[in-house]
Amino acid sequence: MPSPSTTELPLPKSWDEFEDITADILKLRWGTPHVTRHGRPGQPQKGVDVYGRPKHLDGKYAGAQCKRLSDPISWHTVKNEVEKADEFLPPLGEFIIATTTPRDANLQEKVRFLNVERHSLGKFPVELLFWEDICLDLAGDKHLLAKHFPNWNKLSVDERQPSIDVHWLLGEEPTKILRIETTPEKLTNFAMQFKPFRRNDIEYLKSKHPQDGALAQKYNEEVEVALRDKSLERKWLAHHAFDRYKFGKKCGVAVEVDGVEARDILIYLDFSDQFEVYEIGCPPEKIDCPELPVRPRLSAERISRLNSFNFPDYGLIGIDFSQSFDIGRLSALRLTSHIKGRSISVKDNEVKLCISRLAQRRMLSFNDDDDGIVVAPKVVDGRYKIRWTADAVNLEERIHGELEIEVVPRSSTNEEPEGDVAAFDIESKEL
Repeated sequence: MPSPSTTELPLPKSWDEFEDITADILKLRWGTPHVTRHGRPGQPQKGVDVYGRPKHLDGKYAGAQCKRLSDPISWHTVKNEVEKADEFLPPLGEFIIATTTPRDANLQEKVRFLNVERHSLGKFPVELLFWEDICLDLAGDKHLLAKHFPNWNKLSVDERQPSIDVHWLLGEEPTKILRIETTPEKLTNFAMQFKPFRRNDIEYLKSKHPQDGALAQKYNEEVEVALRDKSLERKWLAHHAFDRYKFGKKCGVAVEVDGVEARDILIYLDFSDQFEVYEIGCPPEKIDCPELPVRPRLSAERISRLNSFNFPDYGLIGIDFSQSFDIGRLSALRLTSHIKGRSISVKDNEVKLCISRLAQRRMLSFNDDDDGIVVAPKVVDGRYKIRWTADAVNLEERIHGELEIEVVPRSSTNEEPEGDVAAFDIESKEL
């Protein structure tokens, strides 16, 4: 029976299928599992359908354009795609045009001369990947061949590899994007605990009320010291960890297996330091608030209470009090016990899921009723990627993937700070 290396495989039926095949081939050629399809339909892609960071490029990105064509690819098309890829950011270190058309010696020669010219200009090289080249790569990997063309290669049960995917779970619906409201900034931004006096206020107080001016100056100096004390900041963050847990989003995690049953499955989700993550029902301990500088009440006759929690002018002591400071990890979460061959645990902002067995075409849910997680963002609104890794005893290589979290502004932004905060009103009439 002829092999795919000598006989052409049937062409993909859709552009989407061809991009999937190309992405898998590039994982092999580039020697990395971190190969990603670029954007979604309708978004500008600057000539790149698939990108990754090949081992041979020392950290630089490589990109690929996928051309599923019925007619031979033209030189005009090649030049046009290269020009678009020149605009990709960060700049590419290599560019591949993968096509379903057969090899063309004249086109290959033009690309070689193009690369000589581009090399002299310090630009990335271009490579053509024809359908025969893709067939050869598929023939060299029985698992990829069986994945995309199962009729060409039948794997035994022992040879077959499970396909594992991970989703967020909201109610009964699995999703790749989790939408979360921001945590109130007063629980994440240490600088918001302080209300330093404005420069012009202190100057006024020193001229009219020297004692008040000295108190205001001393308070600002104490605030400056506190903001530079990372140990104090960590204690303050630990004190508010329970409150951030209450503001967090409850969700579940779903693990899906296809292809063949997976055994002794381990799933890791890495939330890094942009989020805090807890097991549902396992909030962090309540810790006493550390001693912080207390804003003095002045004896000047005209004192007005702030109508809103706005920052005044912080030019006084040479640092930006409104900036966000780096915060360390808060770990301290206990492990849950195994329940019917599965468990979930959280430690150092990493979620670990354990499953003894999961049959093909099945999805197992860690739902938000009893064994889900609570996610609290420590970042401003925007989209953030959460990387996951899957392993199993019958999986030759780990599977890597990404989920997304969309952080949106809170529906209510008029949250008042606790306690009374007074500020000297420089706009009041002269005393």
